[in-house]
Amino acid sequence: MNSDLKNISLQKIILFFAIMLLTVRCNKNDVPDAGNSVTDIDGNVYKTVQIGSQVWMAENLRATRYNDGSAIITGLNNDEWALATVGAYAIHGSDIIYGNFYNWFAVKTSNLCPAGWRIPSLVDWETLIAGLGGKDKAGGLLKSTSLLWRSPNTGATNSSGFNALPAGWFYGVSTWNSTTECTFWTSTMQSDQSAYAIGLNSDFENVSNNYAVKTRGHSCRCIKY
Repeated sequence: MNSDLKNISLQKIILFFAIMLLTVRCNKNDVPDAGNSVTDIDGNVYKTVQIGSQVWMAENLRATRYNDGSAIITGLNNDEWALATVGAYAIHGSDIIYGNFYNWFAVKTSNLCPAGWRIPSLVDWETLIAGLGGKDKAGGLLKSTSLLWRSPNTGATNSSGFNALPAGWFYGVSTWNSTTECTFWTSTMQSDQSAYAIGLNSDFENVSNNYAVKTRGHSCRCIKY
């Protein structure tokens, strides 16, 4: 009788640890990363989200220093911004939730994101978009349903958890198309003067894959290595 009780207890212990191991594996590989976060060198904390096999920031980057501690240039006037060939950022005039605008030269340093993270390449974006049903509909899944977007914010569901906001874009001393657009830099260069960027618009549910001059200021999201 005692032997039978010991066997039953041992079986319960084995079953318990098997369930725990399965739970950990599921949480690690299958469940979205919502609730997790990453902190940049300035102490800013960003929500993150797992979409497919990728883990993304769910907020726009707003770091003022590279991850090696060196400062990113800011405060440039119109001419200085237009002629810059080094990394620079500008603060969004409306709200900190939009993050900062960065030129592509800041992206080029590979030190813009927190350690263990990077600016996504064009291929990274294409992987994300394909996993959300392709460029004709993925924009709606990426856009926040916030009223910050101008109506109609076509197709917006934010079902991916990416939470894209209409920051617009920056050039010189002006912010353009805030409330109707957002544009994210990729790390992929298109030519000596331009690099690829990903755009979303309040009037469409698609994703645009274009390129922009490197001196424009665009939003940045980071992806985990």
